[in-house]
Amino acid sequence: MKKHKPAARLTMKRSLRPPGPKPRPGRSPAAATATIQSKAEFQRVVHELQVHQEELEAQNEELRETQQLLEASRDRYADLYDFAPIGYATLDEKGHIREINLTGATILGRERSRLLGTLFSVAVARDDLSAFHGHLRQCQQGGGPVTTELTLAVRDRDPVPVQLHSVPILDLIGQSTTYRTAITDITERKQAEKILRLAHDELEDRVRERTAELAGAVANLRKEISERERAEQGLRELSVRLLQTQDEERRRIARELHDSTGQKMAALAMNLSLIGKSAETLDARARKALAESLALLDQSSRDIRTLSYLLHPPLLDESGLAAAVRWFADGFTQRSGVQVKLEVPPDLQRLPGTIEMALFRIVQEGLTNTHRHSGSSTATIRLMVVQNHVQLEMRDTGKGLPKPPSDGYVVPLGVGITGMRERVKQLGGQMEMESDSEGTKVRVILPLSGAVQ
Repeated sequence: MKKHKPAARLTMKRSLRPPGPKPRPGRSPAAATATIQSKAEFQRVVHELQVHQEELEAQNEELRETQQLLEASRDRYADLYDFAPIGYATLDEKGHIREINLTGATILGRERSRLLGTLFSVAVARDDLSAFHGHLRQCQQGGGPVTTELTLAVRDRDPVPVQLHSVPILDLIGQSTTYRTAITDITERKQAEKILRLAHDELEDRVRERTAELAGAVANLRKEISERERAEQGLRELSVRLLQTQDEERRRIARELHDSTGQKMAALAMNLSLIGKSAETLDARARKALAESLALLDQSSRDIRTLSYLLHPPLLDESGLAAAVRWFADGFTQRSGVQVKLEVPPDLQRLPGTIEMALFRIVQEGLTNTHRHSGSSTATIRLMVVQNHVQLEMRDTGKGLPKPPSDGYVVPLGVGITGMRERVKQLGGQMEMESDSEGTKVRVILPLSGAVQ
């Protein structure tokens, strides 16, 4: 509050000075009345000033509390910035470090005070300097987020692979000369990628070996055919045998993926889950590494399962669509807890192979979407043949698909539903979807005429 000058204070005192002495007995009644009114006015002014003083004191108390809250928020922000699980730095257009948190300094392997004002490129491995300078050029030219992976040459430590994600800091006129950069240590991810590459290469080698064996077997069979001088019918029988051999090999590889590699992945998942139950005892980096490992394991399991189904869907060749769908629905209920009601005619005959494969894949994707997205505890699958068409209906009681927003933006349906539509389209069929707050219904109709057996 601004202090009053002496003259101003004197004026205020005079204005607040009580009225003159009480009227003498000889004064007129009008003068006495005026004096009483002056006293009442004075008391009113004094009361208003006291109220005003109390309001000012309350406002000052609120200001002090607000200041304390701001200081506490600033301290919390500083802690969050310095001890975040990833590094944060502010770089200028030349690559000088203007700001960096403690995590970032730890990744770079130096004290924060010695990093300020130095070039970030000093910590970059020599082979990746061009990638870092290209990162800066993209920041200057693009005006949007830029992401680059490179390696840091940290003193007295092994090289550290990191991911840089930079966004521009705009000034008042919309230009940027500094960039806020997130520095993420991706050592664990790189190691996991290396393990997956080795596993993929090993699988490729095994496939090549099996293919070579099959090629040798085919060569031997052709030689035997030639030696015995079999007719054109013998060659067709050879083709049938070759197709059977190839199908058996695909079935064997799919079974091996499921029974061997799949079981190992499941055991690894259980071990990581046990570790996850004690995650509160781990530090932040360990918890992050555990979460990334679980995510990579889940993705790897899905990839292996998908590859197995692509090689040979179970039961389709042996028992047909009805048995395959019933087997898959039973296993799905056991894994997810979603109760599946299956309605299939008891006298359903075998359908063309392309139709059975397409409908089996659609059932797989539909139930997976029900479990992942709808929140429904039940699902119904109805399969029927009407004249020269086969019809598949799937229904759940979940929350339905997301409604489009009022601005007209189209909500993407996802890869799974798009894939279902493509399968139906290739076979000349129709696919309809109905969704609301009471659930989602999918109807697929495929023509039987002209389908490949």
